[in-house]
Amino acid sequence: MLSGAGRAENERLLAEELDLAGARSRVLAVHEDFTEFNDGVVNACGTLQLGISSNQEATDVLIGALAAWRPLEAQLMRSLPRFGGYSDRLLRALKFSTEDASWLTGTDRDSFHRVWFEIHEDLIATLGMTGRFTFTGFRADTETLLAAMDVVVLATHFEGFGLALLEAMAQERPVVATRVGGIPEFVVHDATGLLHAHEDDADLAAQVVSLLSDGEKAARIARAGRELVDRRFTTDAFAQRMGGLYREVSRR
Repeated sequence: MLSGAGRAENERLLAEELDLAGARSRVLAVHEDFTEFNDGVVNACGTLQLGISSNQEATDVLIGALAAWRPLEAQLMRSLPRFGGYSDRLLRALKFSTEDASWLTGTDRDSFHRVWFEIHEDLIATLGMTGRFTFTGFRADTETLLAAMDVVVLATHFEGFGLALLEAMAQERPVVATRVGGIPEFVVHDATGLLHAHEDDADLAAQVVSLLSDGEKAARIARAGRELVDRRFTTDAFAQRMGGLYREVSRR
């Protein structure tokens, strides 16, 4: 991992390369096109990891994404040849996935998801936007990361439950989440968290800003979230509810 000084130097060199090639407008246009089908890839990989969709359904989405990326890669290579090779790696992952599905989303190999992540990171770094994002890669120290966050956001198209939100609430972090799936069952707007409308970027931004700009509100919501977890989602609370359910059933 680069140090702060190393990252700054890397960004300087990338900016210099971009300006010398006169390619800023081209990379911006490619990044804009890329984001249009990035959601589809993220969703497909997510459903695979959760076992929600079949490999074939997700693979069809990824094949379409590769077809869309190829001409964008060709555009970038006219000015920045180092972008070459991503398409070949994506195709290789798809070929190997016919024998081993972990080539679609695995973290221990050059999987489709991993290569796609690298493309996104490369585009953002090339445009000098890395200061707005931190790509951590796989991390097991979840508690440490959560403790460093002012707000935890789960912006999603679907969510069966949202365990990541409970983990944040247990750490007394204020949360913002999409009003989909099972999330509203425990994230009560302006009580235990904030909810934003599905596919409404402006609403999402407004909810996040409202917490960042109002420390008392953020602290109130964080405390309420922690109290909810302690009351309903600890091992003891779960055991008590299950015991009550068994007793109720046994009386019938």
